[in-house]
Amino acid sequence: MKIIGIDPGVHTGVAIYCQAADKIEFTKTCGILEAMEIVKGVKELKELRIENPHLRKWFGLNSNAKKQGAGSVKRDYKIWVEFCTANGIAYVEVHPKAVPIITKSMALALGCGRTSVHARDAIGLALKRFV
Repeated sequence: MKIIGIDPGVHTGVAIYCQAADKIEFTKTCGILEAMEIVKGVKELKELRIENPHLRKWFGLNSNAKKQGAGSVKRDYKIWVEFCTANGIAYVEVHPKAVPIITKSMALALGCGRTSVHARDAIGLALKRFV
């Protein structure tokens, strides 16, 4: 069975975790349409985990710029929900604070090679068990 983590946004992070092999078998940063094609192509999908930006209530320094950027991420999240509903794909929404931080060195240790922050967030989503 496979678990997919999605970090939505202009640069969508995608990570696929294979439970049988107990490893991340795929990571990529791409556009939303390519990410959706990747999801549709996965056989034995157990769970699709998507970071839900609507749950984020803190923005810290430069909050106005971050809020504006969060608007497009929220729109992308809504598109993911619509995609899942239209394709009969069950998904789990994940609070941004619940996503574990995966560092570059951790990603390399997992055998993922070079990754963007978006791909590393997707790895965190795919690996962590959310109840």
